[in-house]
Amino acid sequence: MKQAYGAGIYSTDFSIDGKFVVVTTRLGVDVLDVEKKSIASHDPAYTPEFPLQSCDKNQTALAQDCSKIPKATLRC
Repeated sequence: MKQAYGAGIYSTDFSIDGKFVVVTTRLGVDVLDVEKKSIASHDPAYTPEFPLQSCDKNQTALAQDCSKIPKATLRC
C-alpha cells in the first residue's frame, strides 16, 4: 500500500497495536489500515477511537518499541 503526501503534514502516529497509521494533514486526518491495506479520510476535527503512540526518534522513552509496528509505506 502506498499513499503519497505533499506538504502540510502535521503528524504521523501509530495505533498501539500497530494496525493503523494516522496521518494528520492540513486537509484532514487519514487512517491507514495496515492489515486491510485501505485508507479512510476524515475531516480535520476527527479523533481516532483507538490509542495512539508516535514514533519520534528525538523522544527519550516510548510506550512500546516502534520497530515492532508492521511496516506501511508512506511517502512524504
